[in-house]
Amino acid sequence: MSGHQDLATLLAFRLPNRDTSWMEEGLCAYYFDPDLWFPVGHGDSTSPRSQYRRTADKAMEICAECPVRDRCYKDAKDREEINGIWGGVDFYVPWRKRKQQEKEVA
Repeated sequence: MSGHQDLATLLAFRLPNRDTSWMEEGLCAYYFDPDLWFPVGHGDSTSPRSQYRRTADKAMEICAECPVRDRCYKDAKDREEINGIWGGVDFYVPWRKRKQQEKEVA
């Protein structure tokens, strides 16, 4: 099973009744590391925030080149995602900061 198939299978399980086939085209399939897309340290006093930010920034750099970035962001927003990096936006950040990220991605 390829990384793309693994990712699609995992997300199909996490997102039942949703079309996740487009996710197979995402660059995240080549970086199948949950800590990259769901960085450790947000709100955790044992991990320095700088490590969280470096990890989140790396994920967002990958998203910037992704052919399904817009679809990924829209899907996460539609399902009211609250965790992780989706479509180049950090869904952990407070709503006001997320609005600024949305402007930068658009």
